[in-house]
Amino acid sequence: MKKVFSFILVVVLSIGCLITTYASTNDVSQYENILNSINKEYNLELGYVEVDENKVSVKEYTRITRKIAKQQRELLDYIAEREKEVQTPKLSDEMGIINAKTVTKTRTKDVWGFEAYFKIKATYDVTGIRISSMRNASLDYKLWAHLTDTYITDLSSPTYGIIDSGRTGTVKYIGDLHYGPFTTYENVSFYTEFYYSE
Repeated sequence: MKKVFSFILVVVLSIGCLITTYASTNDVSQYENILNSINKEYNLELGYVEVDENKVSVKEYTRITRKIAKQQRELLDYIAEREKEVQTPKLSDEMGIINAKTVTKTRTKDVWGFEAYFKIKATYDVTGIRISSMRNASLDYKLWAHLTDTYITDLSSPTYGIIDSGRTGTVKYIGDLHYGPFTTYENVSFYTEFYYSE
């Protein structure tokens, strides 16, 4: 009788564990489905990181995900548009560069779309109206990032660019954004621009 009772108890507990695991998996996949749907809507590839459904409601996760996706789509469209711009410098500008002295600048700019959270510092040279030798970039946190527990992990090395006929230097990173304590997104872009005149 004890063996039969033990066997029934083991079966009941096993089924209970399977049901709990299945329910939990469904909840998590609901969050992943939300991200996949929003990724498709905005033509993005934000990566999914498991969400604790006890800490973030579906409604809140959808709101935050849509906000990040909208910002990322606008940023990527802006970068693509800026990189397409071809401007031919005026001859007078070219002559000014020949006679200009090169100045090295180190500046700090807010990260586009995350102005309250992060800033990027970089060093570059300016000759006349031309930027060159973008280097030594670093991404730093601002006070609001610390207060809201927003941070970045798996940050790539910086990618530098020169656009706008050499008048603008760009710095871009890609990393995992921990937006507040309960939501994380992979493959998020962090970008800013530096101008020769600043």
